[in-house]
Amino acid sequence: MLLAVFVIAAAVRMPTSFEKSVHAVVKSIPKGKVASYGAVAEATGSGSARALVGFGGETSGEGLEKKRRLLEEEGVEFDKDGKVSRCSFVPSLKKPKDLRTATLELVPRRFGGDWREMMPAMRAVAKELAVEGLVDVTQKGVKVLDLDDIKGPYRLRLPL
Repeated sequence: MLLAVFVIAAAVRMPTSFEKSVHAVVKSIPKGKVASYGAVAEATGSGSARALVGFGGETSGEGLEKKRRLLEEEGVEFDKDGKVSRCSFVPSLKKPKDLRTATLELVPRRFGGDWREMMPAMRAVAKELAVEGLVDVTQKGVKVLDLDDIKGPYRLRLPL
């Protein structure tokens, strides 16, 4: 069982909790709007990490032109000086809800093909992890106590 977990973790680069937080915040920004790196970092609870939020992006040359083109396609407005218009900025960002949960199908989807075929094996591993107390199984934010009778989608989270 632990080997299955190791194989899954090794096959897929697992994002750090900070990367998950940044991704969740950025996904919450409405189409046609933008937020500063500082605002995104603040919303993750890591206000001093604004440089890390913007680390992956180019700020000159072709990279900058590509970013502008993508932003314009999403409806972001620019002023006469070529800067993002103040009206395009999101007024505020909220810290996303608990980021310590994951849906079970995230891992098999990364392998490609029909991920549904992998779900019985993934559910068996999840059940073993839950029985050992390494994860909690939740539905709609509530811990599931009877794992044999679970139906429908569920999430895994680190135990509270």
